[in-house]
Amino acid sequence: MAIFERIMIVDDDVVSNYICERTLDRSNYAKEVLTFSLPEKALGHLNNIVKKGLWQELPQVLFLDLQMPKVNGWQFLSRLKEIDQEIAQKIFIVMFSSSIFSEDMEQARNHPMIQQYHAKPLKAEMLEEIQQQAVGMFE
Repeated sequence: MAIFERIMIVDDDVVSNYICERTLDRSNYAKEVLTFSLPEKALGHLNNIVKKGLWQELPQVLFLDLQMPKVNGWQFLSRLKEIDQEIAQKIFIVMFSSSIFSEDMEQARNHPMIQQYHAKPLKAEMLEEIQQQAVGMFE
């Protein structure tokens, strides 16, 4: 039985997306995994859900890449907040990055919309930590 109903991945790196999808699938982590390589499309999808009031269609967990070309992770979060001020309380946001800059890690850890920060790639060991914290958010 899957732990979460729906998870969203937003990352421009197709290899990273594949690894993330496979890791989630092998762990039976979610019934549905939505993957967006274009952040604008992900924002459009989330905006449609909010506009229609289909809150149950929101992903419980969002894996967000920091370094993307047109809309980076920080810009994505700003636009997400424009869609709905309270959306961060409805989605458990995990920022992923291949960045080794301590400034990025520190900023992510202190950002009010981000619950966790992890270095890429997603590993099965990370899922338990995410699960323990995220499940409490939806009880």
